[in-house]
Amino acid sequence: MNLSALSLSFGEVILPQSNLSGEAATVEVTITNRRQGSFIGDLDLNLFSSVDDSRTSASDFLRDFLQTSQTISLDLDGKESTTITLNYDQVVNASPGAFHLIAELAEVGSDPLTEPGAIAEEILVSRPGTNVVIDWASAFLNATQVGQTLETAPPYQARNMGIVFPAIFDAVNLVESAQSSPQFESIFVDDLPQRFDPERASAEAAAIGAAFTTLTGIYEESLARLESVDDEAGIERIENVLQDLRQQRRSSLDELRQTERADGKSVRD
Repeated sequence: MNLSALSLSFGEVILPQSNLSGEAATVEVTITNRRQGSFIGDLDLNLFSSVDDSRTSASDFLRDFLQTSQTISLDLDGKESTTITLNYDQVVNASPGAFHLIAELAEVGSDPLTEPGAIAEEILVSRPGTNVVIDWASAFLNATQVGQTLETAPPYQARNMGIVFPAIFDAVNLVESAQSSPQFESIFVDDLPQRFDPERASAEAAAIGAAFTTLTGIYEESLARLESVDDEAGIERIENVLQDLRQQRRSSLDELRQTERADGKSVRD
């Protein structure tokens, strides 16, 4: 069966606050027949949670969790769409903050754990009740699993934690104390920029910037080492990490902008 005529997109995603197994979740997935002719057939619709945005990356060994699988019957005219609502009890995820959902279409009866689907789509999601610090703690854990290099193995992982989380703490406290006296003494920043406006400053944006800057610095250093020894598999993993970190930054800032606009504020990159 030729599945190339079909595409997937996500609709409403309702996640539980807890990442424990057995909690109820709901995800809407829309399937569209992009061609003029009709599409008729039965397919498996699989939903995974993942630490990265791909089911076929070099770092996917035991990193994707099958949340639910449902056999669906499609009868779509050309350019027609249908929305499937997946209600399921979640399988535990690796971390409580941000992660990826991946929906895929596959032939009926194929093994979703060993045979990635022919059509896939992903979305970066975050649980209700989390904040940017929890989301970036998840980004740190996800990057550690995806990276799998010397720089992410013990004791380097502990060193990395000692860089990333103090930087977040430092950035948040520096912004929040900008209008107070005495001002928080930063160990990373000597002086605030001359145009710094404490009334417009965002502690959340500072946390995002600190986490993104330190994590990308760690993995860019790792990438340089791997490139120097032509480790193609390692290079692919680290490039995937850096791509995920950029996506996480965009998602975090977009979410923050929406919140700030509602409060009459603005967030700059």
